Order: sequence, then structure tokens, then C-alpha cells
Amino acid sequence: MSTEYVLKRINLLKQEKKSLESLLQNTEEEVLRIMKKNAEESRRVKQLLESALPLRNENNIKNLGESTENFTQTENNLSKFYHTVALEEEIISIKETVLNAMTNYRIMKNTLERRKKKNKVMEDLIRQYQERIESLNKEKINLRSKCEASREEQKTMIDHIRYGDLIADPAPYVFKIQKE
Repeated sequence: MSTEYVLKRINLLKQEKKSLESLLQNTEEEVLRIMKKNAEESRRVKQLLESALPLRNENNIKNLGESTENFTQTENNLSKFYHTVALEEEIISIKETVLNAMTNYRIMKNTLERRKKKNKVMEDLIRQYQERIESLNKEKINLRSKCEASREEQKTMIDHIRYGDLIADPAPYVFKIQKE
């Protein structure tokens, strides 16, 4: 896995986290809206029941109103319960997704750190090799200059031999040739 892939994956996980958070917020807003809607509907049902019943007996109306309130309250409680259960399930799945995303993020972060360490080791090795190459190049230049000097001395000696002005004692030339 390359560093670019890890960074892309991290960004995707961050985006996924943001979308999950917005989904959770939207779900909470939806629950509040549904609760308000249920309360309005229970008021409307109560008004319809009160207007539809003839006013024969105040006790019947009072009992009917109380039972309607109990019914709407029970209905509201049930709908709240079902919505709460659905929300809890959705929240659990969101939490699992977030945990998986965080785990993946940690794994990728650790992988990235290991790669950084390996890269640092490789950079150190490269630097050491470059220093070694530079020292070898300097050595090579020194050897070339010595070789050139030796060639010049050999030329001088050959010229002396050719033209007969060899010094009485050729030992220094012979010694230098054998030495090099």
C-alpha cells in the first residue's frame, strides 16, 4: 500500500464519518418532527371526538376524553418506543461503522508510521552509499593523478633511454617502476 492510498483511505473514512454524523443528526430531527406530528394528531383526534359526540352526558364525554387521552398517550408511547428502538438499532450500526472506520484509520496510521521508519532507514543507507561513492570518486581522482605522474616519469625514462642520456645510475627509475 502506498502512502497516497493510505491518505486517500483516511480521507474517505473521515468523509464517511461526517456523513454518518449528519445521518444521525437528521434521524434525531426526524424523530422530533414525528413526535410533534403525533402530538398534533392526538389533539386533532380529541377535538374531532369531542365535536362528533352529542353532549348528552358530561360524564360520558369526560370518560371518553380520558380514554381518548389514554389511547393517544399509549399510541404516542408505542410510536416513541418503536422509533426509539429503530433509532437505537441505527445508532448501534453507525457506532459499529465508526469503530470499524477508526480501526482502519489506526491500522493505516501504524502502516504509514512503519513506512516512514523504513523510508528513514533507506534514506540513511542512501546517504551512506552516496558518501562512500564520493570518497571512492576522490580516491579514483587521486589514483588517476598518480597514474598520470607515473606515466610522465616513464615517458621521461624512455626518452632518456632512447636518446642515450641515461643517467649513470638508473636505479631510481627502476625502483619507481617496481614500486608502482
